[in-house]
Amino acid sequence: MNPHPPWSQPIAVVDLETTGLHHAQGDRVIEVAIIRLEGLNDSDPVRFTHLVNPSIPIPKQSQSIHGISDTMVASAPTFGTIAQEIRDLLEGAVFVAHHAPFDLGFLAAEFERTTLTLPEPVAVIDTLRIARTLFAFPSCALGSLADRMNLDLRNHHRALADANATLAALRCMLSELDRDRTGTMGEFLSYLTGMRKGGDERTTIKQKLRHAAESNMTIEIGYTDVQGPGSLITKRRVTVERLRSDNIEGWCHLRAERRVFKLERIHCVDA
Repeated sequence: MNPHPPWSQPIAVVDLETTGLHHAQGDRVIEVAIIRLEGLNDSDPVRFTHLVNPSIPIPKQSQSIHGISDTMVASAPTFGTIAQEIRDLLEGAVFVAHHAPFDLGFLAAEFERTTLTLPEPVAVIDTLRIARTLFAFPSCALGSLADRMNLDLRNHHRALADANATLAALRCMLSELDRDRTGTMGEFLSYLTGMRKGGDERTTIKQKLRHAAESNMTIEIGYTDVQGPGSLITKRRVTVERLRSDNIEGWCHLRAERRVFKLERIHCVDA
């Protein structure tokens, strides 16, 4: 288990733009951005970004998303030319991306075309998985997270802009989950696994809610606030009346009305 806190551990936040969605079908990287930090507290990280010549045409459909054309990458270096710089920035760091399997898959495919190897990440943090598993926002797309968290995401779908937003979203979510910043990376990843549907943490929460419903108890829950400019997690006092398969029904003391709370948005339960 990784004993180091993410706030003081080397991190590489990565975003790629590509010719398409499937590296196994020959799609290639056309832009890469990496933000290398010595920890999430690092106020002066290294920011690396580069267009990449994929050596194949960029489909018009892809161009309509990121705006990168064949002309723009015609004089750009190939991936192999900048692979060593990319490797150096990833070496010894926690790998962070929004939908990390996508970026890792493309990087692995590109490195296979070179004489270098993709460094093994110290750990992998997927901000998409965090948003879905721990917060269950209505939409967990990067643009939607930027709107909810009031993040700067101008020039969306360009690599550095998206990497900056991914970093800001990670800082925001981890600040809510570990407010005193004492948790380790291993503890966080274990918690993330336990909060999956059917995971140990989720099972414990549901057991507490079942007991509360049977006894008509008043409890306090940590609950994802999906709207507004404030905290992502708010405390709610709820007198639980009924437990459903995916929600609880009860009297919300904050709103002074009966409300429905989705189980996937409940972070903790205190009597």
